[in-house]
Amino acid sequence: MSGDCGNTAKIPTKLVDVQGDKRWEDLHQEYCHQSKEKEANVIFIGDSLVLQMSQYAECDSQLAPLHCLNFGIGGDRTEHVLWRIENGVLDNINTKVVVIWCGTNNHGNTPSQIANGILAIADLVLRKQPECTVIIMSILPRGKYPNPLRERNSQANELVQKLVSNRSQVRYFDITEGFVSSEGTISISDMYDYLHLTRHGYEKIISPLVDEIKSILGD
Repeated sequence: MSGDCGNTAKIPTKLVDVQGDKRWEDLHQEYCHQSKEKEANVIFIGDSLVLQMSQYAECDSQLAPLHCLNFGIGGDRTEHVLWRIENGVLDNINTKVVVIWCGTNNHGNTPSQIANGILAIADLVLRKQPECTVIIMSILPRGKYPNPLRERNSQANELVQKLVSNRSQVRYFDITEGFVSSEGTISISDMYDYLHLTRHGYEKIISPLVDEIKSILGD
């Protein structure tokens, strides 16, 4: 696609440890360890929106019976997720579904670049797990009022949906409905900082997502 030359969003990149606490690298190693020691029908990978799913009982109660692992790390961009997959997080496990949820942190990238970064993740997942089905969750809107990042995310979603339309092992799953009011605002009851979901926000997406996963697993 146009604008993809030198696209940093699709170049696997290790996060620069500017804080100096090795937190990101240690989490990556922990997830690699889990992939060796545990079994999972479903693996979630992405940024803080993935990570925080495990903190809410409503999500946990519906996802636990599906035998899921959560490999989310706060702040991850598409290139960081690519690096983690390229460096072992899916190497020692067989899974049926991989759910990708990232892209909102790719500041400085165009919608086309973000979409291609997300598709690069899906392609790499399928190289590591050729028998699985990939679910790409849409990037959520952000900010209380309309803003350029919200528009960027919306355009990236449209491009991802088009790019996966003819891929049998990749599904685009739109979770954006119901978060933006008719006046164009997002409620703090859904996103406590107009980016991360509250319990109420996760409740809006978890049942449809579980139904989607079950349709793949055949449960």
